[in-house]
Amino acid sequence: MKVSLQFMEPTTLVTPESPSYRPPSFPPPNDWPVSVDRKGHALSVYGDDYWDFSALGYYGFNFGQHHLSSENLSLIKQATVFIMYHPRLFPGRVKSCRSYFDALVKIGRVCDRHRIKICDLHKFPRIFPYIVKALKHARIKDTISQLYKLKLYESELGFCIASDGLLKLLSKEAQEYAVVQHPYIPQRLWNYQVERLNEVISDFLKNQDTIEKAFNWMHRSYSHNLKVGPAKYQSPFTSRRLHRNRRVLYDGSFDEFLHAYGLFGLFERWLEPEHKPDFGYMYSTQAFSKYLTFVRDASVLYILNFSMQRKQEAISLRSDCFHVERDKYLGEVCFLFGETTKTDEDSDARWVVPNTVKKAVDACTRIARLRLSVLPDNFDLSKEDNENPHLMFPSTELWSSNSSKVRTSLMRHGALVSKQTLEYESVTRRGLKLFDSNVLQITEDDARIALSLTPNLYERKWFKVGKPWSYSSHQLRRTLAVNMFASNEISVSSIQHQMKHFSRNMTLYYGRHYTKLRLNSVAEAALILESYNSVYQRLVDVIDDEISNVKPHGKIPGFDQVINLVDAGEEMKLMKLVRSGQVGVRRTLLGFCMKAGACEYGGIESISKCAKGDGGGICADAIFEEKNKDKLLRLRASHQNELEKLPTTSLRAGALKQEIHAIEVYLDVIKRNR
Repeated sequence: MKVSLQFMEPTTLVTPESPSYRPPSFPPPNDWPVSVDRKGHALSVYGDDYWDFSALGYYGFNFGQHHLSSENLSLIKQATVFIMYHPRLFPGRVKSCRSYFDALVKIGRVCDRHRIKICDLHKFPRIFPYIVKALKHARIKDTISQLYKLKLYESELGFCIASDGLLKLLSKEAQEYAVVQHPYIPQRLWNYQVERLNEVISDFLKNQDTIEKAFNWMHRSYSHNLKVGPAKYQSPFTSRRLHRNRRVLYDGSFDEFLHAYGLFGLFERWLEPEHKPDFGYMYSTQAFSKYLTFVRDASVLYILNFSMQRKQEAISLRSDCFHVERDKYLGEVCFLFGETTKTDEDSDARWVVPNTVKKAVDACTRIARLRLSVLPDNFDLSKEDNENPHLMFPSTELWSSNSSKVRTSLMRHGALVSKQTLEYESVTRRGLKLFDSNVLQITEDDARIALSLTPNLYERKWFKVGKPWSYSSHQLRRTLAVNMFASNEISVSSIQHQMKHFSRNMTLYYGRHYTKLRLNSVAEAALILESYNSVYQRLVDVIDDEISNVKPHGKIPGFDQVINLVDAGEEMKLMKLVRSGQVGVRRTLLGFCMKAGACEYGGIESISKCAKGDGGGICADAIFEEKNKDKLLRLRASHQNELEKLPTTSLRAGALKQEIHAIEVYLDVIKRNR
């Protein structure tokens, strides 16, 4: 055993001294007490057909009622106790193991009908469709995630339950379950909205000290004016003649106040001014609250773009949610901690994120603390809400249009999270200048990419070439999952450039389980679905299209084996090679690289090592894709332009010459292939 099995549910019933705390062997002997009562006496032993966990508030597992063969019953028991005692598989409570148990029983029934053992299922792919039919239900994605986890630890469990082929069939079923799957956002439109959200956050952080000074001056003025006069005269910018001697007044309009603090340009960039009769277009003090809320919502949407969270999970985040941990394989890895919206406690509320998410958390935290600072001392808030506010903290400033309602709600209920629904509508509503409607118009290329990944997207009324793309938070998790696995449909290099930096650690943590932490299971399931739909299909596409995909040497070492497996439909064998790193395929600027494992040269930023640019030969693992020709011609022209402006002896000039030569080698190979 590579892992130390021990009882995982926190309880006073099973302590390290209890015989049920750690199995003496795996699988355990039949007389080992698998459950105990409140006095520590055995309720059930491993050999029983019924395991009674009533002392933990759960009736337990009834193996006997399913009339399974003794061989498969034994394997299901072995898997069940493994799940209960494994630190990476245990879902938080014994009763939450029920969904694992139900799936194992269904698999056992199918295997019994076909007179095979569960441990031999991977040898009989013809039985996979019967397994898929048995497991088909509304929560099939959870089942896929569970079977995938068992597969990761099959060497410790002692046998394989779900092979790659079975998982892929289950994934296809899950994809077809929804009437219209949440669409994948084409890379051009995804990049655009992320860049704009990033600009909103960056602008705020650049000006945060000035914003805080202006905010505090306004709060002091409003608070003072409320104490010395009627509420309608609380603003220091209006009715200057009334109660002049007692009120704090600003000698000018709110626009002039913004100019004085150097904030007018910031407001002008992101907010539309209001039209006021006799005065024209100008900003009101409510625009200040509107701007802060805009930054807050944009920041949380930015987090959603990179965290694979549900919307409600992002809304529940607090200011201390961002953490950095040191991993022995990958170095520093960033996480978000929060509340999960899942009913079962089957995972920690923990999501892997890139470091860029920290800036969004910082912006929300600064705004939340500003808004906390203006609450009266008599607000009865908990210590956590005072010291660790939610990122979606509502507007409490006195000049806000809903300040009175928010403060009343806080006093009565302590409801500190904004009740509004976090959606793209909140950052694109009237008066906000986040997106350019012309940029959002769906192009032919956008439509092709979107439909290739969501074929029935045309059923959505808003989806049509020439109409604006309709963003929603639900689209973000699937888009991130696809990008992380570099889907074959995503051929534009911008995704490779951008996503490889954001998602490498995320992919490794979710997809390969380097971490010992229990990550959010819904995020894991979403990635599993996309991963099993990508690598194999990409290999098949490269093999099937020999006209567009040119082998410069006519042959690639070991590639005939891959072709034979594809032709023979030996999916399971091929996926085993992929998983073990013996077969690979990934996109490059030239087309594809078939090298197994990692390549130190990449083929994304530079292609000189791929195509003779450094004076060597064309890489034996390279495949040139004909449709990349126009893109590479443009790249060559750009390099030549830059080269003319550089000193001939500079290192950059030498590198550009190598890149240009590599592109010309590519063009020559493509031309000869016609």
